[in-house]
Amino acid sequence: MMVGVDSSFGCAMLVGYHAMAGTLGGIMEHTITGGVHRLWVNGVETGEMGLSAGVAGTYGVPLTMVSSDAAGCAEAATLIPGLETAVTKEGYGRYMGRLLHPSETAPLIEAAAERAVLRAEEIAPTRYAEPTTIRVEFNRAEEADMGARLVTEPVRVDAYTLEGTFDTYTDATWFAREPVSRRVGVEGAFQCIRVHSHRLRHEARPHVGLFGPIELHADGCGLRVSCGAISSARRTARSAAASMRGAVSLDAAGGHVSSIALFGHCGL
Repeated sequence: MMVGVDSSFGCAMLVGYHAMAGTLGGIMEHTITGGVHRLWVNGVETGEMGLSAGVAGTYGVPLTMVSSDAAGCAEAATLIPGLETAVTKEGYGRYMGRLLHPSETAPLIEAAAERAVLRAEEIAPTRYAEPTTIRVEFNRAEEADMGARLVTEPVRVDAYTLEGTFDTYTDATWFAREPVSRRVGVEGAFQCIRVHSHRLRHEARPHVGLFGPIELHADGCGLRVSCGAISSARRTARSAAASMRGAVSLDAAGGHVSSIALFGHCGL
């Protein structure tokens, strides 16, 4: 979710983020995917905002603004005291709430972003202690079973939970995302494509995403995503054909790793 960030940036802003999984009053609250019940970084329960703030912080970039619902903004303010927030809605439940009209939310977000830029030097980057320990509690035991097969030497805390300690925060976030992202198959692949598409649309260079390298083809309209299994690739190709305008091709190699190339107007 922080693809492209490096030390050249003055600050980071998260627009339209959701509160962490299990947040009361959080509209569509989740952490990475719907399969995660809870996640901890160094013993502190953390959501996507905390994970993203830590990635930016490894490059010395402070998180200075978040736009979300009231619950998400409260989470962000607790995570980083003093950051700017733009509350665009108030949740009454996971799928219901009172939303402001875009004519109101756009000025709110713009004003918060302006304040955040002006105050960027006042807010310290988020840096987690290293070595870093990540614990992921899944909703179901079989999801933890799958995650345990996709990472090296995880600690199985209980039927639902995996834990790992890593030398760097960067390695720890890989542990948090990889078993979760591969578990969700098509959802993970398209999350990866959506995250990269806007930034990469005019850049013909490879990037690493949830499933492996994503390559923007020279015409500016093609993306390539590698999957860990042919079955995942086939599911993703079928989904791509149904939801994206343009041609879809599927390549299989060695019976283990497959890639899907998406050409034409991506419509993301």
